Parts: sequence; structure tokens; C-alpha cells
Amino acid sequence: MSITSCLRPTIVRTISDPQVLHFTLGAIEVLEDQMDIEAPELGIRLILSEGLSVCTPLQRERIQKYYIEGMSLSEIAEDKNISTVQQSIDAGIKKMKIFFGVDP
Repeated sequence: MSITSCLRPTIVRTISDPQVLHFTLGAIEVLEDQMDIEAPELGIRLILSEGLSVCTPLQRERIQKYYIEGMSLSEIAEDKNISTVQQSIDAGIKKMKIFFGVDP
């Protein structure tokens, strides 16, 4: 059974942004073609690690807080400008899409 088929229901329920959902599923399929993974959790960690490696440390931190920890933009921003945080996250996601060969 593939990682995508195992995790698709969870991924679809968890990720509300259609672009991020498309990117995530596409990235998983690309990596599935490149490697044989028996443990889906390991595969997801590897995928995230690979994708996040192209982001700056600040982008990586903000993406993890927003998409993985479920923090809001205002929580991440604290006393900073929310639009700056959103732009940072968007730029990181764009880098990840380019890295995985998914249309940005």
C-alpha cells in the first residue's frame, strides 16, 4: 500500500488550503517513486525534512508552526506584522513546490 493511499484521508482532512494539499500529495507521489518506504510516518517525516531544507530557518519555523502545530498567523507574528509572516510562509511553500517539481 502506498504512502499516499494510507495517508490521503488524513492529509485531506488536515490541510484546508487547496494549493498546499495539491503540493503535499504531489510531493509524496514524487518521493514514493524515488524510494520504497514501509512506514508511512517515516515517509512523511522524510518528505517534510527534504522540502523544508530549501527554506530559510525563519520560513521553516513559520511553516512548521502554521501547518504542523496549527498556530494562527497572529500567534506566529506575536508583535510583528501578520502580512510579513504570511509572505514568509508563502515564499517557503513556493520554494518547496519548486524543489519537488510541483507547479508553484
